[in-house]
Amino acid sequence: MLTAAAGRVRAAAAAAAALAAVPAAAQPPPLAVTPCTGLPALGCATLPVPLDRAAPSETLRLPVRVVPATDAPVGTIVLLAGGPGEAALAPSAAFERLVSQAAPRYRVVAFDQRGTGPTALRCGALDGGETSGDLAFAAARCARQLGPRRAHFTTADSVADLEDLRVALGAPRLTLVGVSYGTLVAQQYARTYPGNVAALVLDSTLPPEGTTLLEPDSYAGARRALRALCAGRACRGITTSLPRDVARLSARLTRRGVPGMRVDARGVARPAVFGGPGHPGALFDVFGLGDLATPVRAAFPAAVRAALDGDSSLLWRLARTPDDRGASRPEAFSTALLATTLCGESPLPWTEPTPGPQRIAARDATFAGAPASAFAPFPRPGRGDTLASLCVLWPESGSGRLSAAPLPAVPTLILGGDQDVRTPLEAAARVRDQIPGARVLVLRGAGHSILARGDACVTRSLTRFLAGGTPAAACGRAALDPWRVPVPPRSLAAVAPVRGLPGRPGRTVQAVRLTLRDASNAMNSGRRTAGGVAFTGPRGGTGLVRLRGGALRLTLRRYVFVPGVAVSGTAEVSLSGDRRAHDLVVTGPAASRGVVHIRQRAGFGTLDGRPFRVTLPPPGR
Repeated sequence: MLTAAAGRVRAAAAAAAALAAVPAAAQPPPLAVTPCTGLPALGCATLPVPLDRAAPSETLRLPVRVVPATDAPVGTIVLLAGGPGEAALAPSAAFERLVSQAAPRYRVVAFDQRGTGPTALRCGALDGGETSGDLAFAAARCARQLGPRRAHFTTADSVADLEDLRVALGAPRLTLVGVSYGTLVAQQYARTYPGNVAALVLDSTLPPEGTTLLEPDSYAGARRALRALCAGRACRGITTSLPRDVARLSARLTRRGVPGMRVDARGVARPAVFGGPGHPGALFDVFGLGDLATPVRAAFPAAVRAALDGDSSLLWRLARTPDDRGASRPEAFSTALLATTLCGESPLPWTEPTPGPQRIAARDATFAGAPASAFAPFPRPGRGDTLASLCVLWPESGSGRLSAAPLPAVPTLILGGDQDVRTPLEAAARVRDQIPGARVLVLRGAGHSILARGDACVTRSLTRFLAGGTPAAACGRAALDPWRVPVPPRSLAAVAPVRGLPGRPGRTVQAVRLTLRDASNAMNSGRRTAGGVAFTGPRGGTGLVRLRGGALRLTLRRYVFVPGVAVSGTAEVSLSGDRRAHDLVVTGPAASRGVVHIRQRAGFGTLDGRPFRVTLPPPGR
């Protein structure tokens, strides 16, 4: 069924590509670049583009920012952001500057594509996470709110805008640096205007057909990433086979969910069931969050192990990890544009005129007809877990507008992380095979979005590539250490006491150490606030970390990692790691109540009314 839909998409796409290639009736004037407010070393401008090129009555004004070359420019680089829906112009201009450092002889240009930033599409049904009900109906409400204008926020429209930008810049050709969805825009521009492309740099590459319903590349990438995550002894003390653990948990989640505690932003914990027949894809969704949040990927083996033991609390906390797309702020990330673009262009098992009930039947038949091995070791996705849920009731869904024309033989560098699931190396390889001479650089241990990580090897390779040299084939190393993330014990009785302090007090001190270890991991994927980075305990309570002087100061409020042991107080560690000063209060029905102080490796205080002093193991052991 998907093959037939792809054929229809290709047939429609040829006509769409031809339309996109027709130049606008009136060429845009040269950009009027002036110093940016607050960033005077950079130039700012506005690119006017028609909303509808067939009937240009409304104009969109797209903001543009330019980093000038250090000398006479040898070319023009245009940066294309991800999503679809992500704004490109961050206040700090950090990404433009990073690329310009690697390419000082190029003029580097970034702009907010239509539907993002100041022209962001907005709809209350999808913005701000208002999708607790059925996602399909939320998307349908969004489509009605957007009205007919939604038809003019496609990849083909962005390609035409990009050509207007080239003309306004006076650039004979462009070197396109795309990230995630930006790689698809770059590919489509290269297919539509092959003579106007000098080179392509594709970071976290989408496949030529865009996002698909069954996501075969993503599941293949997940199988590879699971094996790499625990290679060697990286998961020692947790599991001897992560794929086997995931398969066992997946089988359980297909039949029934796993109980645990779900903690809200205030630290209030409530019983909750993770997964189950209605949400079998929840486990794959959590694994996918690790593409953007490395600590989530590192904690995944421990969370799976705990869920197999009957406790999904850690999985619930990983599922709450912010994805850093700013979905609640449409000017930073427009979920409405995501729906408009993906639903109108993705190859789906129905066409635009197909009625809703028949679309739903086609969706369900597609999932049921795919072999379980296509998703293993994860569960088969359910109707509420995939792209189809967003698009099944979207009016233009299934119309298909992506060009399938050949990609030009231009110098191409493809960047990918071996832990990336949403744009895996499998997709990168298929794009590479369509461009003669294209090269792939793999950043080991990395997930999504490579250039923004600032890896020195990647930056040097980009510089060499733009100068006509040969980039590296691989950079970095597998730096994830899942063994550092402890599996949450089911009770205080399961915790071994610290050496030199037997019984419940010794178990309590060890529970405090495990709690601090968990907090040090959780803070790395917390939520940025005005006061610092906030996060929650897997079974209740909150943590807040902030930088004070030359130290990280951690504040815990009834933070629960070991059941029945709540830890409050402060923990301070110097940035060099050579000074630790923790002052903590321990409460909870299972704990020895009292105070625990830590100075370097010395632990002392009073528990159950009795003083104690012990020498603690080094941190992390």
